[in-house]
Amino acid sequence: MLLTPEQIKQAIDELHQRKPGKILHTAEIYEAIAQAQYNEDMKEAMMEIEEKIRILKSLDTKGLIQKLHQYE
Repeated sequence: MLLTPEQIKQAIDELHQRKPGKILHTAEIYEAIAQAQYNEDMKEAMMEIEEKIRILKSLDTKGLIQKLHQYE
């Protein structure tokens, strides 16, 4: 999911807090936004992985293994 304007503003504000009173270069701002987008993407990916793991854990693996042995 793309960052919202509020999330972009927050990334820039955090950059200003790390470098108070300094003029920020365009590249620094771009990097801060890119890092925020990366963090958001990773958070989303981890949530998807956790959901898939939860589904896999809920499967009746013993029953599936027994059915596989029946077909051998």
